[in-house]
Amino acid sequence: METNKTITEDYCDFETAKLLAEKGFDGMCETSYYISNVGCENAVSTGDFAKVRPWRSKLIAAPTLQMACKWLREVHGLHIQS
Repeated sequence: METNKTITEDYCDFETAKLLAEKGFDGMCETSYYISNVGCENAVSTGDFAKVRPWRSKLIAAPTLQMACKWLREVHGLHIQS
């Protein structure tokens, strides 16, 4: 029996990414959300890790859930437990 050994990471949804950006998240992200005139479109991959400056462009950084939790813990002293 062959098992799938691919590990995928969950990304923050758009609303969470937007809140993180508003609170100052500026981590290095490989993926971001593109905001068009009609709202948010799907996350797009930049292909490399880069800082996305929120609200200065039409991109909002889309960190993984792990990255967001680590940022909240290290920067704000908040610990997330599920």
